[in-house]
Amino acid sequence: MKWILRRGPTLLEKFIPIIPTSLYWCTSFSNIGLFLKPGTPRQKNFNDLYAGAFGIALSCLLWWRWSVPTCALWAVAGYRAYDILVYRLYFLLVKGQKKRPWEGNPDKVKRGIAFALVNSYEIVVAYAIMYLISGHIVQGGCKFNPGLSSRTAALYFSLVTMFTFGPGDFSPNKDSMRWVMMLQMATSVLFLIFIIPALISLFSANTDPESAPEGR
Repeated sequence: MKWILRRGPTLLEKFIPIIPTSLYWCTSFSNIGLFLKPGTPRQKNFNDLYAGAFGIALSCLLWWRWSVPTCALWAVAGYRAYDILVYRLYFLLVKGQKKRPWEGNPDKVKRGIAFALVNSYEIVVAYAIMYLISGHIVQGGCKFNPGLSSRTAALYFSLVTMFTFGPGDFSPNKDSMRWVMMLQMATSVLFLIFIIPALISLFSANTDPESAPEGR
């Protein structure tokens, strides 16, 4: 009864949003846009350019990985995967609590969905790079079996992990890669938490009888 009648958030509820907020504002390069001149096209479109540049960079790294040092591949792919995870946590626990992103302007909802899809592509490619260069994703999880040997196999495994939560015919043979898989699964859940309500809101707005034209 005391919990039901309490007023305002508890100390724990106040503390939880601080973690993703601190991580997002202190570790994400996307905040560079805040230091650009306000109102300029570069400042307005910085987040789009930021995500697009990383998407292109990750695709190039996956394609020409043999010409890039392994530590650089880990750094770029790992950072972008971390960056998106932290932003989605911040969006869910902090930014989305002030104003639900799937309510209001349908154009903003469509833009948010498109941005989430771009981030999903980045996540798939980033984790594909990490799975491919790790050497610890093998058939049946046995170290004596052949592992991922091509970009297609790495993308396949990353997609399966992202959208079905099942390793299928490949699986990790080391605990560190199992943790990497769990982080990718957690990221996919955060995407679903945003995308499903956004799609429902978008289709509801399109079928709203009050906004539909009157019949003759």
